[in-house]
Amino acid sequence: PDMFYGIRVFDKHTGYAGVVDAIDDSTANVLMRVSKDGKSRIIPVNEDWIIELNTDSGSLTMELPEGLMEL
Repeated sequence: PDMFYGIRVFDKHTGYAGVVDAIDDSTANVLMRVSKDGKSRIIPVNEDWIIELNTDSGSLTMELPEGLMEL
């Protein structure tokens, strides 16, 4: 999970979601706090949602469930 710190997160449908600035791995599901424009959202690290993790460019592309970014 530490490799996610500072990674830029992109959603396949809505584009840039923000930067991972915190990880919570104290539960069964690892959670990332993704921040953009002063707002933070919690996104589960679900392998089924990950399209590509590019550590060279520092980006993570996901296909998030519809409506998740509006919560």
